[in-house]
Amino acid sequence: RVTYGGPVLTDEFSVLHGFGEVEGSRKLCPGVYIGGSEELMNEVRTLRFDPAHALFVKGHAGWVPGQLTREISKGVWYTAAASSDFILRYAGAPVTE
Repeated sequence: RVTYGGPVLTDEFSVLHGFGEVEGSRKLCPGVYIGGSEELMNEVRTLRFDPAHALFVKGHAGWVPGQLTREISKGVWYTAAASSDFILRYAGAPVTE
């Protein structure tokens, strides 16, 4: 599944997954990682990882230093606790092309 990540670098994809730390990945929060697509492809080839358990994100959003904090304080964004299962199942809106 592919979701829309934002208007920045829309020709690039990232992979959000719960497989664990692999080469090229970064831990975002407990149970959620981004990146490591080359290593994950090796895991797919050896049948140790099902790509249906990943979220492929097209593009991303970005902020200058301090911008997100200011926007949160103005009520533009809200913070909330979420489980890794929720993040991996329901992040983003489907990309339609």
